[in-house]
Amino acid sequence: MLNDEVFHINFGAAIAGLNKLEAKKMTEATQEKDYLMVYIALVALVFISVLLVVKRSESDKFAPIKEQLNEEHRLMNIRVLN
Repeated sequence: MLNDEVFHINFGAAIAGLNKLEAKKMTEATQEKDYLMVYIALVALVFISVLLVVKRSESDKFAPIKEQLNEEHRLMNIRVLN
């Protein structure tokens, strides 16, 4: 009967140890998942920044052409009076 009690105590301790180990693994998995979201956010931020820089560069590059087109449009916008 004493052996049964020792077995139950050891079995209970083993189950408690497994529960702690599973909790630790779940915590580590949660932390990895959190870092994954941070990495995805950083990649998205870098991608958007690159797009904005390229867009601004193209705007500066074609600014003289846009000014010329606006000037031509202004000159062509003449009202004819009867």
